[in-house]
Amino acid sequence: MSHVFRIDEEEFHVQESSLSSQLRVSRISALSQCMRVEITRTVHIFTHRDMQILSLLLAFSEADVDMAVEAARTAFPVWSLSTSASHRAHLLHRLASLVEKHADELALIESLDSGKPITSIHEIDIAGVIRILHYYAGWADKIVGKTIPVDNPDEVFCYTRKEPVGVVAGIVPWNYPLYLLVLKVAPALTCGCTVVMKTSEKTPLSALKLAHLIQEAVGTNSVRVSPCCRVEKSR
Repeated sequence: MSHVFRIDEEEFHVQESSLSSQLRVSRISALSQCMRVEITRTVHIFTHRDMQILSLLLAFSEADVDMAVEAARTAFPVWSLSTSASHRAHLLHRLASLVEKHADELALIESLDSGKPITSIHEIDIAGVIRILHYYAGWADKIVGKTIPVDNPDEVFCYTRKEPVGVVAGIVPWNYPLYLLVLKVAPALTCGCTVVMKTSEKTPLSALKLAHLIQEAVGTNSVRVSPCCRVEKSR
């Protein structure tokens, strides 16, 4: 069944104005309070409807990217070893519920940031994000190794086990910023890895909002969102 989401024009402008104010105030939302950053560059985010400035983001420098990676590396033992697979599944299901709860806000951010219709974002992007999170949450306690037959079983026991590799880096393009970010983050978190994501400098806002939701759902520095430009991330 197709659902149509309509927002009154006057209501839309009120929401847009309020959202723009919030985004300007919390423009370093991707950073943990424990991280001290030296801001060397800012990025203007424009609405695609009328090309007005929607937000001013603080772009990560090379040093900030290194700090984000170090924060994710520090969080890795807690997420991979101290957090059981079944509990990781529970937290991913919880994140999916938070995305559903904040669906209207995420859709508005994505629409202003990318220029896509809100109806399309609800039916494709948001719905897809929720499905992806639930799907990979279901895999968390099903990632197992193998017992391998050998010629001398009385002397040798041969088996494999799958372990998380550590910090995973991901790059998200501009066209489906929220959907593709979750498509990279969810399997990494499921496997016990921590993540540093580089968003497109053209459409970073929904990723920053999702970073807040991840922090609320998971409660660790397991995911870092880096709103930097290509020159800083090319290292």
